[in-house]
Amino acid sequence: MNAEKELKEIEEKLSSYLKSDRRNWAQMYLLMKEVRNKELYAHDYASFTQWVNNLADRNHYHQSTLWSRFKAGNVLINL
Repeated sequence: MNAEKELKEIEEKLSSYLKSDRRNWAQMYLLMKEVRNKELYAHDYASFTQWVNNLADRNHYHQSTLWSRFKAGNVLINL
């Protein structure tokens, strides 16, 4: 699967979680981590940060909430 298609599918899943299941932060973390690790954002965005912030804006969601979920996932993975 090419990176653009994979990113689109992940963004659709994340958008769905943001709209309906806001408690599913662990799955959101895993999807965001996949985007970061595979650098799927690189085709359209200069950085992972720019991609996360844009994702939040497109979904009318606060950027800091996405970042806190991502950081929480990093903390749990590193325990």
